[in-house]
Formats: sequence, structure tokens, C-alpha cells
Amino acid sequence: MLPLGKGYCFRLLLWVSLPLVLAAPTRSEAAKKSLHLRVMTYNIRFDFKSDKGNRWQQRVDAVAEQIRQSGAQIVCLQEDKIEQIKDLQKRLPRFTFVGRGRNATGFGERTSILYRGDQLQLREQGDFWLSDTPTTPGSNTWGDRYPRKVTWVVLQGRKGGPAVLILNVHLPSGKNEMLRSRGVRLIHAWILEKLKRNRGVADVQALLLAGDFNAAPDSTPHALLTDDRRLPLLDVWEVVQPNDPHPGTYGGWEGLQTKKRIDWLLVAGQIRVRACDKLEAPVEGRYPSDHYPVIADLQISL
Repeated sequence: MLPLGKGYCFRLLLWVSLPLVLAAPTRSEAAKKSLHLRVMTYNIRFDFKSDKGNRWQQRVDAVAEQIRQSGAQIVCLQEDKIEQIKDLQKRLPRFTFVGRGRNATGFGERTSILYRGDQLQLREQGDFWLSDTPTTPGSNTWGDRYPRKVTWVVLQGRKGGPAVLILNVHLPSGKNEMLRSRGVRLIHAWILEKLKRNRGVADVQALLLAGDFNAAPDSTPHALLTDDRRLPLLDVWEVVQPNDPHPGTYGGWEGLQTKKRIDWLLVAGQIRVRACDKLEAPVEGRYPSDHYPVIADLQISL
């Protein structure tokens, strides 16, 4: 793996194992190659007219270059609409893009998952909505301003080996703690059910939940995901950089150093956390988004 920037750390190698829920390795499987992944979560910001000097066409090249330079094999985007995705597809031809718009028509924010098709293969994919009817496209029954959805994939190395379930979400901002908490409860319940259904021929060894949660790590939504005894998720940042005085992931187009970290990478299963960081440096003379991407190096084993 290429080195990250500030805060890149090899001092902590942590295994997280949950064999009661995820697939348990056998002796023959243990001899197979591990899957090494660099993953990113990145709110790329909608194209708002009010952003003036930071409109999408002024910064799309910087966003694409930042993704390329990062060396990430999996990228989870938020605030990505179809025209933005088309622009990135032209500039990132090595990536396969998975996801659809959150509205019933298929338009709107997509929470796309990008993966390197030359290194990884897609085993499963789908979307579900944060509502009372999760399988109904565009459903919005909780009083949110917009529909909210999760895009998910199961990925595996091109030559087989360990598989990982990846989910990507963008939760509502502002004073919507109840909606955020309700959303993560549904996500966690969906994960548990999915892992049960996948036992046997479609086992997965690890999972990654990525996104813009619009909440700090001391919030109820974070606790609901990390403290659930049935499947506690691990916040990668808290493992590697627990004492960072400025972990905030909102840069506001100007390189702000803040404390509120609202973009998370959470993991569970047969997974080793090798490193994590956020990418704060300008690209091509500008900040590509008002958020900093968060990136981590992971190792998944059978």
C-alpha cells in the first residue's frame, strides 16, 4: 500500500473477529491469500449555485485526481448525482460504479460505491431505503425532507478469497437525531439479517459501513452501531488516531481544523485495521470538496 499523509500509522495492527455472526475460517481456507484493501468515504458536495467559486465543473478534476492519488480501491461517495457520476466515470475509467438515485425515479443522490474492477469482482449489490418499507424505491415514511437510502455491495478479489460486505449511507443533517438513530437501527438490523442469509455458499468474512453520518462519535447513532452486543462495529479512526486534537472531517472549502468528525468508517469481522487518515491537502490549488475524505488500509482474512 502507498503511504497516507499525516497520521499514517503502522504502530497498531488490530484484528476484529466476530465468528458467531460472520463466516468462521476453516484450515483449508486459512491458507488462502488475504484481501488487502484501501477504502475511502467521501462527501463530494452537490453542485450548488450558491457555492459560486466551488461549483462542480470547477473542481471535478481535483476530485478525480484526489481519488486517483489516494490509491483507494473502494470509494464510497455521498452527495453524488448522476451528472457528477458521469463526469467521474470519464475521469476514473478503472473504477466500476454501483448505485442508483434515492428517488423513486432513480434520480437524486446516489451514495455510489466505486471499486477497482481490475482488482475486485462484484458478487452482489443492491439498495434499501431508510423507511418502514425499505425495499420500496424512494420510500420516505419517517418525515425526513428527502428519501434516504443505503447502497451495498459484496466484493471479492479477482482470484477469489475473502469477501467483504460494504454499505454506504448519508444521514440527515441538523437537529434530526431521531431520524439518524432510527436510520442506524434499521441499517444494523439489515446487516444482521443479511449475514444470516449469506451463511454457507455466500459467506462474507468482514463488513464495512461507510458514510456521512452528520453526527459526532459521542452521539447516539454512533453508540447504537458500536455498542450493540450482537454485532459491535469498530470505528477505524478511534483505533488508530484516538488522540488527534482535530479529527473533524468538515473543511468548509478553506482547510478548517475542527473537532467534529461526521464521516466514519466502521468495520467488523475477520479484519485487520492497518492505518487511517483524512486527506486535507489542496489538490491542483483548491479544496476539492467541503469535506475531507477519510481513508483506511484494511486486511481481510478467511
